[in-house]
Parts: sequence; structure tokens; C-alpha cells
Amino acid sequence: MGLILPSENYIEYKEAPNEESEIIQCRKAHLKASYRKEIHYYVTAGCELSNSNFTDLEYFFEYAETEMNHFLIQC
Repeated sequence: MGLILPSENYIEYKEAPNEESEIIQCRKAHLKASYRKEIHYYVTAGCELSNSNFTDLEYFFEYAETEMNHFLIQC
């Protein structure tokens, strides 16, 4: 899964707590927020059960970059 957002809103990401959860890995993004200003973002994901190419990290990065370019055109 990938999170696409403007770099000026991004601060950092951290590991999210996952106690008592079946989720293996979880991260949270810290963003800069301004009063009454929207942050546009896009989430992209790929499932290796529907497309075995998603097991390749480089393939996912290329897929996410293509999605990001579509997102930038829409904004």
C-alpha cells in the first residue's frame, strides 16, 4: 500500500501500534495541517493474490509512480 501526497504536507512516518492485532505491519503518516486548508492525498495498493507481480517491490514502485502521475493530473 502506498500513500501519495504533496511533499509540503509530509513530516514523517512512524510504526503504528499493533498490539492485539492480526495486522503484520502498520505505519502512520504525520502531516502538516493548516486551519481550513485541505490536504489532498491518494492511496494506492496492490494485492499479490490478484497479480503476482506485486511481490516484486520494484514493480510496485513503478505502479505507484504511474498512479501518482494520474493523481497529479487530477489535482
